[in-house]
Amino acid sequence: MRRRMATWNGVLGWLGLVGWFAWGTGCRPEDTQPPELAVVVNGRLPWERVEVLAGEGLQVTVDARDDRALNEIRLAVVPAEGNPFEFTGPNGWVLPSGDWEWTASGGADGKQRVWSQSRTLPSDLRGRWWVRVEAEDAAGNVSEQVLFQVDIGNDSIPNFQFTSIHQEDPQYWTSVPVWPAGAAIALEGTVEDTDGLGLVSLTLHDAGGVMVWSWAQDASGATVFQLGGVMVELPAGLIGDVEMRCRATDGTGRICDTRFPVRIE
Repeated sequence: MRRRMATWNGVLGWLGLVGWFAWGTGCRPEDTQPPELAVVVNGRLPWERVEVLAGEGLQVTVDARDDRALNEIRLAVVPAEGNPFEFTGPNGWVLPSGDWEWTASGGADGKQRVWSQSRTLPSDLRGRWWVRVEAEDAAGNVSEQVLFQVDIGNDSIPNFQFTSIHQEDPQYWTSVPVWPAGAAIALEGTVEDTDGLGLVSLTLHDAGGVMVWSWAQDASGATVFQLGGVMVELPAGLIGDVEMRCRATDGTGRICDTRFPVRIE
């Protein structure tokens, strides 16, 4: 009887060893749980707007965690997508300037990693950018993307302020404006810079990026330059999505290079 019990205990021990080996070599439950992230940008949480000036620093700190093993943390800072007329400042609608992007990634192993990245913003930026952060674990599961809205102010580069475009106040635009084909579009507004202005130019480009209309004038050092009387003559046959590009240089050589979309019907 004792011999039978010893034999049976040995079988049970052997089966337990086999089960442990199988679990450790691929028979454990499939990993379907994505990593979890806690992210802070310049001391702000995801539901808080981040406000920063061009030339200042942008710091992103990520605390990534996974139930088994992390693989990589990814960061992207890109110009805001969607409606370009949503970003307003103290004086109303603000035209974005600059097209800077920043991407970074960091390897991660183990169940947790705190990862921090920082970058000085270029001096020619103005407008709204997005900070996007995600993480991937060793099984390929990707976390939910964490998104921050970053509004970048800039008092050092020229500032375009349009008060009337085709007899409409653009401060109240909520979608892409529509201009009638073949029309002459009147523009009113100012360009301002405390360092004085040099060349101010406006150009219209078709969907392929080809310039179809242009206007330019030397502001001769004026700190406030009036755009009154500018008429955009739409070429015959021009239909569809186009882009108005606005560019000005100040007395120190700083440039504002901005744009907004238009649809011609």
